[in-house]
Amino acid sequence: MNQLPFNPALSASIYAEALAELAALDLAPGTKGLLPQNCPIPFGDVGRKGWNLFRSDVSFPVATLRMSALERNSRTMQTYLGANGVSLAPHGKTSMAPQLFARQIADGAWGITISSVAHLAVCLHFGFRRLIIANQVIGTAEIDYVASVLARTPDLELFILVDSVAGAERLARCHQSGNLPQCLLEIGYTGGRAGCRSIEDALATVAAIRSAGLPLHGVAGFEGLLPDVALVDEFLDRICGIAVQCDALNAFADPGEILLSAGGSAYYDRLAQRLQASALAGRTRMVARSGCYLTHDSGTYETAFAAVRQRDQALPADGFEPALLVFAQVLSRPEPEKAIISLGRRDVGTDGGMPVPLLHFRPGRDAGPAPLGRDMHLTGVNDQHGHLALPADADLAVGDIVGFGISHPCTTFDKWQVLLAVDDDWTVIDAIKTFF
Repeated sequence: MNQLPFNPALSASIYAEALAELAALDLAPGTKGLLPQNCPIPFGDVGRKGWNLFRSDVSFPVATLRMSALERNSRTMQTYLGANGVSLAPHGKTSMAPQLFARQIADGAWGITISSVAHLAVCLHFGFRRLIIANQVIGTAEIDYVASVLARTPDLELFILVDSVAGAERLARCHQSGNLPQCLLEIGYTGGRAGCRSIEDALATVAAIRSAGLPLHGVAGFEGLLPDVALVDEFLDRICGIAVQCDALNAFADPGEILLSAGGSAYYDRLAQRLQASALAGRTRMVARSGCYLTHDSGTYETAFAAVRQRDQALPADGFEPALLVFAQVLSRPEPEKAIISLGRRDVGTDGGMPVPLLHFRPGRDAGPAPLGRDMHLTGVNDQHGHLALPADADLAVGDIVGFGISHPCTTFDKWQVLLAVDDDWTVIDAIKTFF
């Protein structure tokens, strides 16, 4: 990536130092996706070798990021949300790859969302300076760590979700830092994750935040697990209503900019629609925390995008495409209608559905990969094997390479320490490091 534009969410100089340190890191033999005979190799040299996925230059299975698709996805989401007056703090837990966070910041993201103090440590090392911990920070040692980094990082803007009196009282330990975290009151719903369930709990938590001397900056929630748009709209309206009540109590530290935030990659279009209708409109910063849009997928979010597109035609029909693909080899054709693939649960997540076979390449015959029809599908995975059902006359042989699209990328990223960034000719142009 070229020199980063100025953005207070990222210190370009610290990021450059961390990236140089990463470039010098030796990747040892056994690094998944790399041939052992090509290792050790400095991380920064991976993209300089001219390796290609289909010239026996990599080891299978291998996780790839097609950068043209990823960059397009990033720009599409930023443009769409910006046109609707919504800021973006993409959820870093999707990839835990600071190189991708920097791409999102360069494309205009307001900040980065994370889930834990471990994520915080990674982000600080790479120079990220505007962060939302979309979770409660409860442990004494974790809170002491937060206080210490706030004390030594005066330019750090850190937002933390709070959903209880006990949580607010614990965060009061941060007073030792002199640079307090910004609190976001978290609202939840019955059967959901964390968040205040009632207005009484919410107002009691607000009172505790104020009693602890902590600044309340806004109200947040997570709507991603709700099953339909009506429930999402009702939930977002409740976030707005509680924010109005907090404002009436003069509870916000900065009533000129009240942060209203929701997460998830399935209903981001509703965020602007509902939050803009708030009585606080004009004094709010609406922040979406979607993460999976960056790589999109071939399952969960492909379906979600189609639903968003039906609700809002302003989103380009071809706005997102899968950027994360895992390639594997055909190990065996033990039965006429079955192939065994070198891809298993240690390589791909299956919580959102089985990976989808998309591309086929036969070494020594094909000039490049060709699309696969929909007559093949994975029926299951073991640790290192995938069971691919296919017609008996399918043109698939031992040694062939199959590229799989993923459903719910979060649980595939965490299977890989290194992913290979590729161009549209499937030449490796960079390596992407994860920090799970």
